[in-house]
Amino acid sequence: SLKYQKLVAVAVKRARHLAILPYVADLLK
Repeated sequence: SLKYQKLVAVAVKRARHLAILPYVADLLK
């Protein structure tokens, strides 16, 4: 369903942000 697709999209975005955070923090050091 459309609602499920939106939830998945949000989850993917969150996962990407969490995966990118360590690299960004490392670059900012």
